[in-house]
Amino acid sequence: MEPAAESVVVRVLLPSLLRACTGGRAEVSVAATTFAGAVERLVSEHPALRGHLFDDAGKLREHVSLFLNDEDSRWLDSWQRPLVKGDVLTVIQAVSGG
Repeated sequence: MEPAAESVVVRVLLPSLLRACTGGRAEVSVAATTFAGAVERLVSEHPALRGHLFDDAGKLREHVSLFLNDEDSRWLDSWQRPLVKGDVLTVIQAVSGG
């Protein structure tokens, strides 16, 4: 039996439009073992983010991008990718208008 993976604390960077969901903070930290775990911990600790990031079916909204370091989550082989010390999760929210 393999030992359980240890949680890693990762920085989460947020755009200004979502900072009201985190008490005005541009950066928060979450502890998790995988990218998916970090995202789930983020919306668990800051529930107002869930509706901004995910639709009612639980899919990432089209206008939202999540990056693990400089890699778009849409291009990750799996959201179960293990986290390592120093990883950064960045939330990007596209804005449209005229």
